[in-house]
Amino acid sequence: MRPLRAASPAATTLLLWTFWLGASATRYSEDQCDWTGSGLSQLQESKSVQQVYFRCVEGTLQWKYPRGALRIVLEHGTSGRDFKGCVQADRTFSGANVYLEEDEKLKLIIQDGESSDNLERLRCFSSKEGRTALYVEAAAHLSGAESVVKRVVALKYELQLVTHRHFGEDDFKECRPCNDTELMTAFCSSDFVVKARIKSVTNNADTKESTLELSASQVLRQKETIFVENGHGHGHHHGLVRTPLKCGVQQGEGQFLITGSIHFGKARLGCAPRFKEFKKLAEYATRTGRNMCNMEEVMGGKDDL
Repeated sequence: MRPLRAASPAATTLLLWTFWLGASATRYSEDQCDWTGSGLSQLQESKSVQQVYFRCVEGTLQWKYPRGALRIVLEHGTSGRDFKGCVQADRTFSGANVYLEEDEKLKLIIQDGESSDNLERLRCFSSKEGRTALYVEAAAHLSGAESVVKRVVALKYELQLVTHRHFGEDDFKECRPCNDTELMTAFCSSDFVVKARIKSVTNNADTKESTLELSASQVLRQKETIFVENGHGHGHHHGLVRTPLKCGVQQGEGQFLITGSIHFGKARLGCAPRFKEFKKLAEYATRTGRNMCNMEEVMGGKDDL
């Protein structure tokens, strides 16, 4: 694997200067969810910057034969509201560096030459005044014959309004236990909700994630097929759920109510109380009229299966 080199302060300053110089010669693309382009069809000046606008909650970008730079502006629809966002590079990502515009500076978040495993790590950020921008610059070493070797800058992005627990990895709040209101919200609105045991926990220092292997005795909801039958005829389902490594998740005994969201095709852990404790909360909320949705499936379930 090619050794990585961190961007120096001088390089960052040069990039900012390059961006503002190129701004006068930028080209614009209309609002869309996905964008595909080629550096071979761009202006030949290596300092040219093309503007790309995204106003969708998710989408993709594919830039073949990267040359010059792209400035990607992200907004959550036309609401103007602030959001959390994440981008993920494809394992074959090559030929450019990706920077986050932050307080009039550029912060390197994806570097050309990273390992395939590291490329799949989520890079997350928060908007400012309902907008954020990424700056994608073709790698400086691509010149002459190197510039026509096929390289592809492939990214996926997802945006989420800051109305509930987010899926990024920018602070420790996501590691704390959910309160009662968050538990009920998670049960009623998460992408997946299962009653499951934790079979194992695998930690990956490269991706900074822990992967939970789950055996679910009951699948209450899943928007995408994350949990599949294990084929042993006992009605149990098997699935993998990811969470930040820094949260220090460990294997626990007994049944849990596992909730979470699905991003970039992978399940990410949300709230995960012990099933018997959530059952008590569901019974109390229903009895006092504070339940946010029908919770009979939980109230009728056995504490341990």
